[in-house]
Amino acid sequence: MTPNLLSVAFLVVLFYASFVDIRERIIPNRVVVAGIALWCASLLAQVVGVIEGSFFAHESSSAVGLVFNGATSLSAMNASPGSPCELADACSSNLIESILSTATSSVIGAFGVSAFALGCSLAVSCFRDGEPFGAGDVKLLFPIGLFAGFEGGIAALCVACVASLLYCAARLAVGRPVRDFPFAPFLAIGFLAVSGIVPIFLGGAPL
Repeated sequence: MTPNLLSVAFLVVLFYASFVDIRERIIPNRVVVAGIALWCASLLAQVVGVIEGSFFAHESSSAVGLVFNGATSLSAMNASPGSPCELADACSSNLIESILSTATSSVIGAFGVSAFALGCSLAVSCFRDGEPFGAGDVKLLFPIGLFAGFEGGIAALCVACVASLLYCAARLAVGRPVRDFPFAPFLAIGFLAVSGIVPIFLGGAPL
């Protein structure tokens, strides 16, 4: 996934969810709603950016037409085949279609990641007492899937599982085994690992 400021904001939301989960062993619904709202804002920002780009392309084409084609009307210039305005409109239309297609894939991926985690949890609970993922963890995977997509969400879940296993192994090694622990912090680690945010902060690349 390509990180942006809103994905960083979502990471902050995940850290807040981790804090609440550690203290109260619960993931509030407001965290999930905030994640979905940030993803919607990210999608809207992309669409608005494309529309603004098309608008400025029209403005630039109009100025060029007035300077170099003073005797030609603006409407005639805009109607000419292959004009910058038409090219800008075509590019904008293609970009918006691409954004909406990606958004649809993200929504499907979010449901897929949550369903996968729920299915695994129910399957494991058939062979042992308790469930590996709580309802809050499954809910939190939905906005993670929105930002990271299905493959990214599954990768984040895998990283979270590996990190939690290492945590349990470390606790066992020091003679303090743990059976029940908050999983939200590990989901935050998983999202951080797949989001591409870490290289940005290490390399100073712009968001």
